[in-house]
Amino acid sequence: RDVARMGKRARRPRASGAEMAAVSFAALDDQQILVLAFLDPRTVCRVGATSKTGIFAQAATEDKLWAQCLARIFGADGHAASRGPSGEAEAKPGNAFKKWFAAAKELGMLPAFSEPLAAPLSGPFFGCWARLQRRLRSEAAPVLATLRPPATPEAMQELALMCRELQPDCAPHPLVSGLWNVHDGQTIPHFFYRQIVDNEPLDSREMSPLEGLFGGYSVYDHGGSLWFLPLTAAMALTRLLRGKIEGFKDAHPTKVAFAFGSYGRGPMKWMFVDVLDGSVACGTNTRPPSEYLPAAPPGEGADGLLRWFSEFTKRFEEGTYVHRPMVNEDRDSWGICLFPAQGAELSRCVTRGVEVTASCIYMPEHRAQGWGYSLAFRLLGTAEERGFQTCQLDTRIWNVELEGEERDTVRGDGVIGFFPILTDGGWICNLESDPHSQYEVEGRTRKSSHVIPGEFRYQSCSQGSRSMRGQFSGTLLMVPGTRKKPTGEPFHATLNPFRLYIPDFIY
Repeated sequence: RDVARMGKRARRPRASGAEMAAVSFAALDDQQILVLAFLDPRTVCRVGATSKTGIFAQAATEDKLWAQCLARIFGADGHAASRGPSGEAEAKPGNAFKKWFAAAKELGMLPAFSEPLAAPLSGPFFGCWARLQRRLRSEAAPVLATLRPPATPEAMQELALMCRELQPDCAPHPLVSGLWNVHDGQTIPHFFYRQIVDNEPLDSREMSPLEGLFGGYSVYDHGGSLWFLPLTAAMALTRLLRGKIEGFKDAHPTKVAFAFGSYGRGPMKWMFVDVLDGSVACGTNTRPPSEYLPAAPPGEGADGLLRWFSEFTKRFEEGTYVHRPMVNEDRDSWGICLFPAQGAELSRCVTRGVEVTASCIYMPEHRAQGWGYSLAFRLLGTAEERGFQTCQLDTRIWNVELEGEERDTVRGDGVIGFFPILTDGGWICNLESDPHSQYEVEGRTRKSSHVIPGEFRYQSCSQGSRSMRGQFSGTLLMVPGTRKKPTGEPFHATLNPFRLYIPDFIY
Protein backbone atom coordinates (compact mmCIF):
# COMPACT_ATOMS: atom_id res chain seq x y z
CA ARG A 1 0.00 0.00 0.00
CA ASP A 2 2.79 2.43 0.91
CA VAL A 3 4.59 1.63 -2.33
CA ALA A 4 1.37 2.28 -4.26
CA ARG A 5 0.92 5.60 -2.49
CA MET A 6 4.51 6.56 -3.35
CA GLY A 7 3.81 5.65 -6.96
CA LYS A 8 0.73 7.84 -6.99
CA ARG A 9 2.70 10.71 -5.48
CA ALA A 10 5.40 10.21 -8.06
CA ARG A 11 2.85 10.46 -10.85
CA ARG A 12 1.46 13.79 -9.63
CA PRO A 13 2.23 16.70 -12.01
CA ARG A 14 5.32 18.60 -10.91
CA ALA A 15 5.81 22.37 -11.07
CA SER A 16 7.73 23.51 -14.10
CA GLY A 17 11.24 24.89 -13.77
CA ALA A 18 9.97 28.36 -14.69
CA GLU A 19 7.29 28.20 -11.99
CA MET A 20 9.80 27.07 -9.38
CA ALA A 21 12.20 29.82 -10.44
CA ALA A 22 9.44 32.41 -10.18
CA VAL A 23 8.55 31.24 -6.66
CA SER A 24 12.19 31.20 -5.60
CA PHE A 25 12.94 34.58 -7.20
CA ALA A 26 9.97 36.10 -5.42
CA ALA A 27 11.78 35.30 -2.20
CA LEU A 28 15.03 36.88 -3.40
CA ASP A 29 15.39 39.95 -1.17
CA ASP A 30 17.06 43.27 -1.87
CA GLN A 31 20.24 42.26 -0.06
CA GLN A 32 20.81 39.37 -2.47
CA ILE A 33 20.22 41.64 -5.47
CA LEU A 34 22.71 44.05 -3.91
CA VAL A 35 25.33 41.29 -3.89
CA LEU A 36 24.88 40.83 -7.65
CA ALA A 37 25.06 44.58 -8.14
CA PHE A 38 28.57 44.65 -6.70
CA LEU A 39 29.90 42.14 -9.22
CA ASP A 40 31.81 43.28 -12.29
CA PRO A 41 28.97 44.02 -14.79
CA ARG A 42 30.59 41.67 -17.29
CA THR A 43 30.38 38.89 -14.71
CA VAL A 44 26.70 39.69 -14.16
CA CYS A 45 26.13 39.30 -17.91
CA ARG A 46 27.86 35.90 -17.82
CA VAL A 47 25.59 34.85 -14.95
CA GLY A 48 22.59 35.88 -17.02
CA ALA A 49 23.81 33.70 -19.93
CA THR A 50 24.12 30.51 -17.85
CA SER A 51 20.43 29.63 -17.83
CA LYS A 52 17.00 30.87 -18.81
CA THR A 53 15.34 29.65 -15.63
CA GLY A 54 18.03 29.89 -12.96
CA ILE A 55 17.38 32.19 -10.03
CA PHE A 56 20.53 34.28 -10.43
CA ALA A 57 20.27 34.20 -14.23
CA GLN A 58 16.85 35.82 -13.97
CA ALA A 59 18.14 38.24 -11.35
CA ALA A 60 20.83 39.32 -13.81
CA THR A 61 18.11 40.76 -16.09
CA GLU A 62 16.19 42.66 -13.41
CA ASP A 63 15.68 46.38 -13.89
CA LYS A 64 16.31 46.93 -10.18
CA LEU A 65 19.74 45.30 -10.49
CA TRP A 66 20.88 47.41 -13.46
CA ALA A 67 19.47 50.57 -11.89
CA GLN A 68 21.69 49.83 -8.88
CA CYS A 69 24.69 49.22 -11.18
CA LEU A 70 24.07 52.58 -12.86
CA ALA A 71 23.93 54.32 -9.49
CA ARG A 72 26.93 52.50 -8.02
CA ILE A 73 29.30 52.86 -10.97
CA PHE A 74 28.16 56.00 -12.78
CA GLY A 75 26.22 57.87 -10.12
CA ALA A 76 23.20 57.81 -12.47
CA ASP A 77 20.17 57.35 -10.27
CA GLY A 78 16.55 58.45 -10.25
CA HIS A 79 15.61 60.08 -13.56
CA ALA A 80 19.17 59.62 -14.89
CA ALA A 81 18.80 55.82 -14.69
CA SER A 82 16.44 55.94 -17.68
CA ARG A 83 18.82 57.90 -19.88
CA GLY A 84 22.03 57.22 -21.77
CA PRO A 85 25.30 59.15 -21.32
CA SER A 86 24.27 61.76 -23.89
CA GLY A 87 20.85 62.28 -22.28
CA GLU A 88 18.92 60.06 -24.69
CA ALA A 89 15.85 58.35 -23.21
CA GLU A 90 16.01 54.58 -22.62
CA ALA A 91 13.07 52.32 -21.74
CA LYS A 92 15.04 50.02 -19.43
CA PRO A 93 17.99 50.59 -17.05
CA GLY A 94 19.75 47.62 -18.68
CA ASN A 95 19.69 49.34 -22.07
CA ALA A 96 20.91 52.57 -20.49
CA PHE A 97 23.76 50.68 -18.81
CA LYS A 98 24.88 49.23 -22.16
CA LYS A 99 25.34 52.75 -23.52
CA TRP A 100 27.13 53.93 -20.38
CA PHE A 101 29.37 50.88 -20.63
CA ALA A 102 30.16 51.62 -24.30
CA ALA A 103 31.08 55.20 -23.39
CA ALA A 104 33.33 53.93 -20.59
CA LYS A 105 35.00 51.52 -23.01
CA GLU A 106 35.64 54.35 -25.45
CA LEU A 107 37.22 56.36 -22.62
CA GLY A 108 39.45 53.46 -21.54
CA MET A 109 37.71 53.18 -18.17
CA LEU A 110 36.80 49.47 -18.17
CA PRO A 111 39.60 48.39 -15.79
CA ALA A 112 37.89 50.46 -13.07
CA PHE A 113 34.97 48.00 -13.03
CA SER A 114 37.17 45.17 -11.76
CA GLU A 115 38.23 47.08 -8.63
CA PRO A 116 36.17 48.18 -5.64
CA LEU A 117 35.04 51.77 -6.17
CA ALA A 118 35.54 54.32 -3.40
CA ALA A 119 32.83 56.47 -5.01
CA PRO A 120 30.74 56.36 -8.19
CA LEU A 121 32.36 57.49 -11.41
CA SER A 122 30.75 60.74 -12.52
CA GLY A 123 28.26 59.52 -15.09
CA PRO A 124 27.15 62.99 -16.21
CA PHE A 125 30.68 63.77 -17.40
CA PHE A 126 31.05 60.47 -19.26
CA GLY A 127 28.90 61.43 -22.22
CA CYS A 128 30.70 64.77 -22.62
CA TRP A 129 34.14 63.21 -22.30
CA ALA A 130 33.30 60.49 -24.84
CA ARG A 131 32.08 63.07 -27.38
CA LEU A 132 35.03 65.38 -26.72
CA GLN A 133 37.58 62.57 -27.08
CA ARG A 134 35.96 61.47 -30.32
CA ARG A 135 36.35 64.98 -31.73
CA LEU A 136 39.90 65.35 -30.41
CA ARG A 137 40.88 62.03 -31.97
CA SER A 138 39.77 63.19 -35.42
CA GLU A 139 40.64 66.91 -35.26
CA ALA A 140 43.19 67.62 -32.50
CA ALA A 141 45.30 64.53 -31.75
CA PRO A 142 48.15 66.57 -30.14
CA VAL A 143 45.69 67.89 -27.53
CA LEU A 144 44.29 64.41 -26.92
CA ALA A 145 47.83 63.13 -26.30
CA THR A 146 48.20 65.49 -23.33
CA LEU A 147 45.26 64.02 -21.35
CA ARG A 148 46.23 62.07 -18.23
CA PRO A 149 44.63 58.94 -16.70
CA PRO A 150 41.89 59.37 -14.06
CA ALA A 151 42.76 61.01 -10.76
CA THR A 152 43.94 58.60 -8.07
CA PRO A 153 41.86 57.89 -4.95
CA GLU A 154 44.63 59.60 -2.95
CA ALA A 155 44.23 62.80 -4.98
CA MET A 156 40.45 62.67 -4.52
CA GLN A 157 40.94 62.25 -0.76
CA GLU A 158 43.29 65.25 -0.77
CA LEU A 159 40.57 67.27 -2.52
CA ALA A 160 38.11 66.26 0.20
CA LEU A 161 40.61 67.36 2.87
CA MET A 162 41.19 70.65 1.09
CA CYS A 163 37.45 71.28 0.96
CA ARG A 164 37.32 70.90 4.73
CA GLU A 165 40.16 73.43 4.94
CA LEU A 166 38.11 75.85 2.87
CA GLN A 167 35.03 75.38 5.04
CA PRO A 168 34.31 72.98 7.91
CA ASP A 169 32.04 70.05 7.01
CA CYS A 170 32.50 70.92 3.33
CA ALA A 171 32.72 68.10 0.78
CA PRO A 172 33.19 68.38 -2.99
CA HIS A 173 29.98 67.92 -4.91
CA PRO A 174 30.06 64.85 -7.24
CA LEU A 175 29.37 67.15 -10.19
CA VAL A 176 32.62 68.93 -9.32
CA SER A 177 35.03 66.10 -8.44
CA GLY A 178 33.61 64.09 -11.36
CA LEU A 179 35.52 66.24 -13.85
CA TRP A 180 38.77 64.52 -12.82
CA ASN A 181 37.24 61.01 -12.73
CA VAL A 182 37.94 60.41 -16.42
CA HIS A 183 41.11 62.46 -16.95
CA ASP A 184 43.29 63.97 -14.26
CA GLY A 185 43.96 67.11 -16.26
CA GLN A 186 46.63 67.47 -18.93
CA THR A 187 50.33 66.73 -18.84
CA ILE A 188 51.67 70.26 -18.72
CA PRO A 189 55.23 71.35 -19.61
CA HIS A 190 57.59 71.70 -16.67
CA PHE A 191 58.19 75.44 -17.06
CA PHE A 192 54.43 75.98 -17.26
CA TYR A 193 53.95 73.97 -14.07
CA ARG A 194 56.54 76.17 -12.33
CA GLN A 195 54.54 79.25 -13.22
CA ILE A 196 51.34 77.69 -11.86
CA VAL A 197 52.81 76.45 -8.58
CA ASP A 198 55.66 78.91 -7.92
CA ASN A 199 54.30 81.95 -9.78
CA GLU A 200 57.49 82.22 -11.82
CA PRO A 201 57.12 84.53 -14.84
CA LEU A 202 57.65 83.13 -18.32
CA ASP A 203 60.72 84.44 -20.11
CA SER A 204 60.60 85.70 -23.69
CA ARG A 205 61.53 82.29 -25.11
CA GLU A 206 58.84 80.33 -23.31
CA MET A 207 55.40 81.52 -24.27
CA SER A 208 52.27 79.86 -22.97
CA PRO A 209 51.72 76.51 -24.76
CA LEU A 210 48.85 76.41 -27.24
CA GLU A 211 47.63 72.82 -26.70
CA GLY A 212 45.30 73.73 -23.82
CA LEU A 213 42.18 71.56 -23.79
CA PHE A 214 39.80 74.50 -23.38
CA GLY A 215 41.17 76.47 -26.33
CA GLY A 216 42.86 79.80 -26.81
CA TYR A 217 43.62 82.68 -29.16
CA SER A 218 46.40 84.95 -30.32
CA VAL A 219 46.32 88.70 -30.96
CA TYR A 220 49.67 90.35 -31.72
CA ASP A 221 51.96 89.32 -28.81
CA HIS A 222 48.99 88.52 -26.57
CA GLY A 223 48.09 84.85 -26.82
CA GLY A 224 47.84 81.51 -25.10
CA SER A 225 45.36 78.78 -24.24
CA LEU A 226 43.47 77.43 -21.26
CA TRP A 227 44.88 74.22 -19.77
CA PHE A 228 42.93 71.64 -17.76
CA LEU A 229 44.93 71.22 -14.55
CA PRO A 230 45.82 67.92 -12.85
CA LEU A 231 44.05 67.77 -9.51
CA THR A 232 47.27 68.16 -7.47
CA ALA A 233 48.26 71.22 -9.55
CA ALA A 234 44.74 72.64 -9.23
CA MET A 235 44.92 72.40 -5.44
CA ALA A 236 48.46 73.85 -5.37
CA LEU A 237 47.36 76.81 -7.50
CA THR A 238 44.30 77.39 -5.29
CA ARG A 239 46.45 77.50 -2.15
CA LEU A 240 48.90 79.83 -3.90
CA LEU A 241 46.15 82.25 -4.90
CA ARG A 242 44.55 82.16 -1.47
CA GLY A 243 47.89 83.08 0.07
CA LYS A 244 49.05 85.73 -2.41
CA ILE A 245 45.98 87.54 -3.72
CA GLU A 246 44.45 89.94 -1.24
CA GLY A 247 40.74 89.44 -0.78
CA PHE A 248 40.59 86.08 -2.59
CA LYS A 249 39.77 83.98 0.48
CA ASP A 250 36.96 86.30 1.53
CA ALA A 251 35.42 86.73 -1.93
CA HIS A 252 35.71 83.08 -2.98
CA PRO A 253 35.95 80.89 0.14
CA THR A 254 34.84 77.63 -1.51
CA LYS A 255 36.32 77.96 -5.00
CA VAL A 256 39.03 75.70 -6.45
CA ALA A 257 40.98 76.43 -9.64
CA PHE A 258 40.64 73.84 -12.40
CA ALA A 259 42.10 75.57 -15.50
CA PHE A 260 44.87 78.05 -16.13
CA GLY A 261 46.18 80.11 -19.03
CA SER A 262 49.04 82.55 -19.50
CA TYR A 263 48.59 85.12 -22.28
CA GLY A 264 51.91 86.66 -23.17
CA ARG A 265 54.31 88.04 -20.61
CA GLY A 266 52.04 89.13 -17.81
CA PRO A 267 48.28 88.51 -18.11
CA MET A 268 46.97 85.26 -16.62
CA LYS A 269 43.52 83.72 -16.48
CA TRP A 270 42.15 81.14 -14.05
CA MET A 271 38.90 79.21 -14.10
CA PHE A 272 37.37 78.32 -10.73
CA VAL A 273 34.58 76.01 -9.64
CA ASP A 274 32.70 76.31 -6.38
CA VAL A 275 32.99 72.90 -4.71
CA LEU A 276 29.58 73.31 -3.04
CA ASP A 277 27.26 74.71 -5.70
CA GLY A 278 29.21 73.92 -8.90
CA SER A 279 29.20 77.50 -10.20
CA VAL A 280 32.08 78.50 -12.50
CA ALA A 281 33.97 81.80 -12.37
CA CYS A 282 36.75 83.41 -14.39
CA GLY A 283 39.51 85.30 -12.59
CA THR A 284 42.60 87.10 -13.83
CA ASN A 285 45.69 88.73 -12.34
CA THR A 286 44.58 92.00 -13.95
CA ARG A 287 41.44 92.46 -11.84
CA PRO A 288 40.68 92.13 -8.09
CA PRO A 289 38.79 89.05 -6.78
CA SER A 290 35.65 91.15 -6.31
CA GLU A 291 35.54 91.63 -10.10
CA TYR A 292 35.88 87.96 -11.11
CA LEU A 293 33.22 87.08 -13.66
CA PRO A 294 30.67 84.24 -13.84
CA ALA A 295 31.82 81.89 -16.63
CA ALA A 296 28.51 80.03 -16.99
CA PRO A 297 24.90 81.23 -16.57
CA PRO A 298 23.14 80.21 -13.36
CA GLY A 299 21.17 76.98 -13.41
CA GLU A 300 19.39 74.56 -11.13
CA GLY A 301 21.43 72.41 -8.78
CA ALA A 302 25.22 72.13 -8.80
CA ASP A 303 25.60 71.52 -12.53
CA GLY A 304 27.42 74.74 -13.48
CA LEU A 305 30.73 73.03 -14.24
CA LEU A 306 28.98 70.27 -16.18
CA ARG A 307 27.09 72.81 -18.32
CA TRP A 308 30.30 74.81 -18.91
CA PHE A 309 32.12 71.64 -20.00
CA SER A 310 29.16 70.42 -22.07
CA GLU A 311 28.82 73.74 -23.91
CA PHE A 312 32.51 73.72 -24.83
CA THR A 313 32.18 70.15 -26.10
CA LYS A 314 29.13 71.08 -28.17
CA ARG A 315 30.89 74.06 -29.79
CA PHE A 316 33.95 71.98 -30.65
CA GLU A 317 31.77 69.20 -32.07
CA GLU A 318 29.73 71.59 -34.22
CA GLY A 319 32.80 73.37 -35.61
CA THR A 320 32.27 76.68 -33.82
CA TYR A 321 35.73 76.10 -32.36
CA VAL A 322 38.28 74.49 -34.69
CA HIS A 323 41.84 73.21 -34.45
CA ARG A 324 44.05 75.48 -36.55
CA PRO A 325 47.18 77.68 -36.33
CA MET A 326 46.70 80.33 -33.64
CA VAL A 327 49.40 82.63 -34.99
CA ASN A 328 48.78 83.25 -38.68
CA GLU A 329 52.44 83.86 -39.48
CA ASP A 330 53.45 80.59 -37.74
CA ARG A 331 51.96 77.49 -39.39
CA ASP A 332 53.18 75.32 -36.49
CA SER A 333 51.18 77.19 -33.82
CA TRP A 334 48.23 74.76 -33.80
CA GLY A 335 45.61 74.80 -31.06
CA ILE A 336 41.86 74.83 -30.48
CA CYS A 337 40.93 78.34 -31.60
CA LEU A 338 38.13 80.12 -29.70
CA PHE A 339 37.32 82.64 -32.43
CA PRO A 340 33.95 81.30 -33.70
CA ALA A 341 34.39 79.70 -37.13
CA GLN A 342 30.65 79.28 -37.78
CA GLY A 343 27.27 79.92 -36.23
CA ALA A 344 25.42 83.03 -35.13
CA GLU A 345 28.54 84.83 -33.89
CA LEU A 346 30.28 84.65 -37.28
CA SER A 347 29.77 87.64 -39.57
CA ARG A 348 29.88 86.83 -43.31
CA CYS A 349 29.40 88.79 -46.52
CA VAL A 350 30.35 88.16 -50.18
CA THR A 351 30.95 91.12 -52.50
CA ARG A 352 31.91 90.40 -56.14
CA GLY A 353 33.35 87.05 -55.10
CA VAL A 354 35.30 88.41 -52.11
CA GLU A 355 34.16 86.68 -48.92
CA VAL A 356 34.79 88.54 -45.67
CA THR A 357 34.17 86.69 -42.38
CA ALA A 358 34.74 87.95 -38.86
CA SER A 359 34.15 87.01 -35.22
CA CYS A 360 35.33 88.19 -31.83
CA ILE A 361 36.23 86.84 -28.42
CA TYR A 362 36.00 88.56 -25.06
CA MET A 363 39.41 88.77 -23.31
CA PRO A 364 38.81 89.25 -19.56
CA GLU A 365 42.53 89.16 -18.79
CA HIS A 366 43.23 92.11 -21.11
CA ARG A 367 41.75 95.16 -19.37
CA ALA A 368 42.94 97.72 -21.93
CA GLN A 369 41.52 95.83 -24.91
CA GLY A 370 38.19 94.20 -24.17
CA TRP A 371 37.87 92.09 -27.31
CA GLY A 372 40.04 90.37 -29.85
CA TYR A 373 38.63 89.92 -33.34
CA SER A 374 39.60 87.71 -36.25
CA LEU A 375 38.97 88.63 -39.91
CA ALA A 376 39.44 86.41 -42.94
CA PHE A 377 39.31 87.11 -46.69
CA ARG A 378 39.15 84.71 -49.65
CA LEU A 379 37.91 84.49 -53.23
CA LEU A 380 34.82 82.48 -54.20
CA GLY A 381 33.58 81.45 -57.62
CA THR A 382 35.58 81.65 -60.84
CA ALA A 383 37.58 84.43 -62.47
CA GLU A 384 34.94 84.63 -65.20
CA GLU A 385 32.16 85.10 -62.63
CA ARG A 386 34.11 87.67 -60.63
CA GLY A 387 35.59 89.57 -63.57
CA PHE A 388 39.15 89.34 -62.25
CA GLN A 389 41.82 86.71 -61.52
CA THR A 390 43.24 88.38 -58.42
CA CYS A 391 42.44 91.38 -56.26
CA GLN A 392 44.38 93.23 -53.58
CA LEU A 393 43.35 95.03 -50.40
CA ASP A 394 44.14 98.74 -50.56
CA THR A 395 42.45 100.59 -47.66
CA ARG A 396 39.80 99.83 -45.04
CA ILE A 397 37.28 101.66 -42.85
CA TRP A 398 36.20 100.22 -39.47
CA ASN A 399 33.11 101.42 -37.60
CA VAL A 400 33.07 100.63 -33.87
CA GLU A 401 29.74 101.43 -32.21
CA LEU A 402 29.67 100.98 -28.43
CA GLU A 403 26.49 101.45 -26.44
CA GLY A 404 26.31 104.92 -24.93
CA GLU A 405 29.21 106.28 -26.99
CA GLU A 406 29.68 107.99 -30.33
CA ARG A 407 30.66 105.88 -33.32
CA ASP A 408 34.41 105.51 -33.71
CA THR A 409 35.48 105.38 -37.38
CA VAL A 410 39.00 104.16 -38.12
CA ARG A 411 40.58 104.51 -41.58
CA GLY A 412 43.85 102.98 -42.63
CA ASP A 413 45.98 101.35 -45.31
CA GLY A 414 45.85 97.56 -45.46
CA VAL A 415 45.58 95.59 -42.22
CA ILE A 416 48.39 95.35 -39.64
CA GLY A 417 50.99 96.03 -42.34
CA PHE A 418 49.59 93.53 -44.89
CA PHE A 419 48.05 94.24 -48.30
CA PRO A 420 46.94 90.69 -49.18
CA ILE A 421 46.59 89.72 -52.84
CA LEU A 422 43.74 87.21 -53.06
CA THR A 423 43.84 84.48 -55.68
CA ASP A 424 41.97 81.21 -56.27
CA GLY A 425 42.68 78.82 -53.40
CA GLY A 426 44.70 81.23 -51.28
CA TRP A 427 46.66 84.49 -51.29
CA ILE A 428 49.96 85.61 -52.81
CA CYS A 429 52.72 86.38 -50.35
CA ASN A 430 55.41 88.67 -51.76
CA LEU A 431 56.99 92.02 -51.03
CA GLU A 432 53.93 93.83 -52.40
CA SER A 433 51.44 92.06 -50.10
CA ASP A 434 53.79 91.72 -47.10
CA PRO A 435 56.21 94.67 -47.37
CA HIS A 436 57.62 94.12 -43.86
CA SER A 437 58.26 90.37 -44.39
CA GLN A 438 56.11 89.41 -41.39
CA TYR A 439 55.01 86.09 -42.88
CA GLU A 440 57.53 83.27 -42.66
CA VAL A 441 57.76 81.17 -45.83
CA GLU A 442 60.55 78.68 -46.44
CA GLY A 443 62.81 79.84 -49.27
CA ARG A 444 61.33 83.32 -49.36
CA THR A 445 63.47 86.12 -50.81
CA ARG A 446 62.73 89.77 -51.50
CA LYS A 447 61.92 88.93 -55.12
CA SER A 448 60.09 85.62 -54.60
CA SER A 449 56.34 85.09 -54.67
CA HIS A 450 54.47 82.27 -52.90
CA VAL A 451 50.82 81.22 -52.89
CA ILE A 452 49.71 80.56 -49.31
CA PRO A 453 46.79 78.10 -49.40
CA GLY A 454 43.56 78.96 -47.63
CA GLU A 455 42.10 82.26 -46.52
CA PHE A 456 44.10 85.30 -45.45
CA ARG A 457 43.44 85.78 -41.74
CA TYR A 458 44.53 88.29 -39.16
CA GLN A 459 43.70 89.16 -35.56
CA SER A 460 43.51 92.53 -33.81
CA CYS A 461 41.87 94.19 -30.80
CA SER A 462 38.97 96.48 -30.04
CA GLN A 463 38.85 98.59 -26.91
CA GLY A 464 36.29 97.91 -24.21
CA SER A 465 33.78 100.39 -22.78
CA ARG A 466 31.72 100.98 -19.69
CA SER A 467 28.72 99.17 -21.15
CA MET A 468 30.81 96.41 -22.79
CA ARG A 469 28.20 96.11 -25.54
CA GLY A 470 28.35 97.18 -29.15
CA GLN A 471 29.12 96.13 -32.70
CA PHE A 472 31.93 96.25 -35.25
CA SER A 473 31.51 96.69 -39.03
CA GLY A 474 33.28 98.19 -42.00
CA THR A 475 34.32 98.16 -45.65
CA LEU A 476 37.47 97.18 -47.51
CA LEU A 477 38.59 98.81 -50.75
CA MET A 478 39.67 96.03 -53.11
CA VAL A 479 41.59 96.56 -56.36
CA PRO A 480 41.12 93.99 -59.19
CA GLY A 481 44.56 92.71 -60.20
CA THR A 482 47.01 94.47 -57.87
CA ARG A 483 47.52 98.01 -56.64
CA LYS A 484 50.50 98.40 -58.98
CA LYS A 485 48.82 96.74 -61.95
CA PRO A 486 45.02 97.15 -61.64
CA THR A 487 42.82 95.28 -64.10
CA GLY A 488 39.56 97.02 -63.22
CA GLU A 489 37.85 99.65 -61.09
CA PRO A 490 38.25 99.40 -57.28
CA PHE A 491 35.20 98.26 -55.29
CA HIS A 492 34.19 98.07 -51.63
CA ALA A 493 33.82 94.67 -49.98
CA THR A 494 31.52 94.71 -46.95
CA LEU A 495 32.37 93.59 -43.44
CA ASN A 496 28.97 92.81 -41.92
CA PRO A 497 28.49 93.76 -38.24
CA PHE A 498 29.51 91.35 -35.50
CA ARG A 499 28.66 91.71 -31.82
CA LEU A 500 30.96 93.01 -29.08
CA TYR A 501 29.72 91.73 -25.74
CA ILE A 502 30.49 89.65 -22.63
CA PRO A 503 29.22 86.12 -23.34
CA ASP A 504 27.35 83.83 -20.96
CA PHE A 505 30.08 81.20 -21.24
CA ILE A 506 33.69 82.36 -20.89
CA TYR A 507 36.59 80.14 -21.99
